[in-house]
Amino acid sequence: MGLIDLIFGRKKVFNHPYLGNFTSQRINNNNSLKTYYWIGDTCLVNNNGDEFATSLFINGNTNSPYNNQLSFISELVQNWKKRLLFKN
Repeated sequence: MGLIDLIFGRKKVFNHPYLGNFTSQRINNNNSLKTYYWIGDTCLVNNNGDEFATSLFINGNTNSPYNNQLSFISELVQNWKKRLLFKN
């Protein structure tokens, strides 16, 4: 553990089966009541079939993003892709 990790904490990685990896801000303790932000990336497709990388910023605790936010974003991304497929 380096000096910066000791002072500011470490970043953690959470792997979601559909959305992929989320990386936390630096977490310095195990206070599960404190809220941290987690950042992930996904790819969205427009009506022309062009893909766009999109960053996802969600809240969570020391272990992972909050389940209700993961569920909502997963549903949003899945419906985004399905909706565009049926519009053409």
